[in-house]
Amino acid sequence: MSERPPPPPEGALITAALKAAGISVRAAAGRVGISDGRWGQITRGYQNVGAGQYAPVRGPALTVAKMANVAGVTPQELEEAGRADAAEKLREIQSATAIPHDTSRLAIEIRELQQQVDALMAELPPERREQLERLIAEEEQEIQRIRQDRMRRLRELFQITRHEPDESL
Repeated sequence: MSERPPPPPEGALITAALKAAGISVRAAAGRVGISDGRWGQITRGYQNVGAGQYAPVRGPALTVAKMANVAGVTPQELEEAGRADAAEKLREIQSATAIPHDTSRLAIEIRELQQQVDALMAELPPERREQLERLIAEEEQEIQRIRQDRMRRLRELFQITRHEPDESL
């Protein structure tokens, strides 16, 4: 195809919602788990295959649903844009991430903080993100080691208070 096609309705919808939310394509794509280039292909509805040559692109329902979720697009808006398949996937995503009524305020705050961290991580260049992910993993391993050590000491104290011999010695 040598003529650049117009964006599909769902692509225009997601682009407008993302802009209104003030979220960068890079951050949004990172949250979805795709490259910003792939994000652009799906929202534009085509990819460049050569000088002045364009191939149509139709985003998979789940990917479009994830993109819509990040941008704040509703399932009904996706249906109106002709993507009932993606609207159904978006409903599944939203029901899976809905916060139960009995969830503590702390759990909600932790979830919100994690979303903010995810958005910040998505804006980092890949090599910096990988470096930070390694540091976080190392810190989590250290925390786990400390927990295991504390549990071992608590078991020892419990055995001492019960006057039972420690069989591991």
